[in-house]
Amino acid sequence: MDVLPQHERLRAVYKRAEDAIHELGIEGDGVDTLAINELRYAGNHILRSLTATNETTRVEELDRAFAHCQRALYEAYDSALFYQLRRFQKFRDDYRRTSISDVVPNYIQLSKEMMRGKALLERAREESSNREDYYEEAKGIYASMAEVADTLDSARDELNKTARDKSRTFWLTALTALAAAIVGGVVTTLGRALIGS
Repeated sequence: MDVLPQHERLRAVYKRAEDAIHELGIEGDGVDTLAINELRYAGNHILRSLTATNETTRVEELDRAFAHCQRALYEAYDSALFYQLRRFQKFRDDYRRTSISDVVPNYIQLSKEMMRGKALLERAREESSNREDYYEEAKGIYASMAEVADTLDSARDELNKTARDKSRTFWLTALTALAAAIVGGVVTTLGRALIGS
């Protein structure tokens, strides 16, 4: 049996998975672990196919390697989308008491873009039959989600400054009100004392 076509198909999907891990820029964040492990499992099955003593086992091992490569590709995109969603959620948590739209006027549109990515992940889990469509859509939306997260992260300095200014204004107002209440109380007390004497 000629396994060359099977090798070529395996090589192509392995390369796609490996390229996706690098392209998505998720290495080093611990986000890529699942995808890399799948490629390691694929390598194990490739080695088993090379040392198989019969043709049936060789073909089965190559099929298993192919399945792990496909899974690596899925895990790479899945992990990358989740990573961008975590960045977004952290931003939302950090600025939950701040009016973000004052600094980032298109914040609502940016949030909707992130929710598109979340919906894609949910849909992929429900409709796991057609991964090829998922890869293509995930690839497109990942770039947009990364851009949104980068945009929001770049607004952090200005949002922090705004939050500090509002906090300072609040405390100045509170202290002014307290001082006015104290002065008013003193004036009232002195006024009563003067009138009563």
